[in-house]
Amino acid sequence: MLNLGQIGTEFTRSDLADVQFEIFSGPDIAHQSPSLYPFLEYFQDKAGPRKMAARADLRPEQIKPYLSRFVMFDLMLDDAGHLQDIRGRILGAKIIDFYGNFTNRSLKENTNKRAVARVFRAVEQMVEQKSAVLTVAQGSVTGLKSFMVNSLYIPLSDDDDRPNYLAGAVEFVPVAGE
Repeated sequence: MLNLGQIGTEFTRSDLADVQFEIFSGPDIAHQSPSLYPFLEYFQDKAGPRKMAARADLRPEQIKPYLSRFVMFDLMLDDAGHLQDIRGRILGAKIIDFYGNFTNRSLKENTNKRAVARVFRAVEQMVEQKSAVLTVAQGSVTGLKSFMVNSLYIPLSDDDDRPNYLAGAVEFVPVAGE
């Protein structure tokens, strides 16, 4: 069974109906997800004059409100800088509850291929732009509530040129009127 965090509805993956999916970047992130924007600002502050913060800049004690919803992925890029794979490195408890534990595993191993394709599309955009993207996925569970999941993906780079990690936070949003 999965749990939608704040929504509190348990269901199986087979209960999921079609999901609407959008990707936002730039100033649209603050508008679409004001509660995740401070997480983005944290990494922007850590980057300073650089394009991207480095993994070494991350201090978990400084992002405590996000830790249960935090993700860090290793990005596997080819020589041309194209995304080949995404591997789970660190997953918060609410992430594991909702998506399952894929720490130290390829995201491609997830059985929900449509969700994996959506994540890859967003992360490819993030890698290409070398800047954060926000995904908004909204759907419903057969016979139950609608849900919205906002996922903020932030590129991290050890050389400030090529993203090699992704830091992210997810929020599970109750849909108004439900």
